[in-house]
Amino acid sequence: MRLALADVDETIAEVYTPADPEMITELSSFLTEGGKLFMVTGGSLKRVRAGITDLIDPALRHDILVSHCSGAEVWGFM
Repeated sequence: MRLALADVDETIAEVYTPADPEMITELSSFLTEGGKLFMVTGGSLKRVRAGITDLIDPALRHDILVSHCSGAEVWGFM
């Protein structure tokens, strides 16, 4: 699989909590293997960054996009 589209809330992480370390490990492995990740959430970008993407190695983040605030914006890493 080259691209994963995933809901954040109650899928990648419970609402208002960081992702479990096991989930971070799985996401990191997926990105290391060349996968791209597009996450969608009704929550804020700040919540996704603090609870998920900040826990992933910065060298892997360029393959992540986040559509936050119910898809109002799409944000990525450089």
